[in-house]
Amino acid sequence: MVTLSGTVHPLTREASDLGEANPGMRLESMALSIASSTAEKAELDALVEAQQNPKSVQYHQWLTQEEFGARFGLTEADLSRVTGWLEAQDFTVKSVAPSRNLIAFSGTAAQTEAALRTQIHQYRIGKDTRISNATEISIPQGLVNVVVGVGGLSGFRPKPQAVVKRLDPQFTSQFSGNHFLTPDDWATIYNVTSIYNAGYTGTGMHVGIAGKPTFRKRISMISARPLG
Repeated sequence: MVTLSGTVHPLTREASDLGEANPGMRLESMALSIASSTAEKAELDALVEAQQNPKSVQYHQWLTQEEFGARFGLTEADLSRVTGWLEAQDFTVKSVAPSRNLIAFSGTAAQTEAALRTQIHQYRIGKDTRISNATEISIPQGLVNVVVGVGGLSGFRPKPQAVVKRLDPQFTSQFSGNHFLTPDDWATIYNVTSIYNAGYTGTGMHVGIAGKPTFRKRISMISARPLG
């Protein structure tokens, strides 16, 4: 087994340790993040740069998640090896991302402690109770070049540094008394009126939606959906 440094959440040092969590408690949102080789990273960086270069034949030629997976994700052999190890630890493999860079799985605290050579504790921080691994995790030597980290072990969540306490919309419904923002209000708030005035309506444009962190920050590689 090889220990992965930096895998204990820093908030465990500020929170009160309440001791080990219930061994039978289910951890339903764990995920293995898949590592990229040096060659794959270099190829991916070059592709992203080309996708942003108007002079390149690959300009805005985005990949679908499946195309990304076939090019940069786990091979069938490595995927079988990783999922086989998870199942051997009695984990439940829930899904494999189409991009083949994330494997979601679940299991009990006891299974997690045994498989990853760690301890799952409960912590009190402020008024909240959270769980987290109390010690660094370890993975088998044979997976070191494949797995870069394990997510979902900690219940600590980041909190926004700035909070808008009150919005003051100027439109009030005569029926309910509720306040609303109109599309023009939104355009003013986010300063997009000039874009509308230039004739842009969103027709034919695409947007990529980034969900919960998947450890890979190549948002431009995600398959997109049209706006209009």
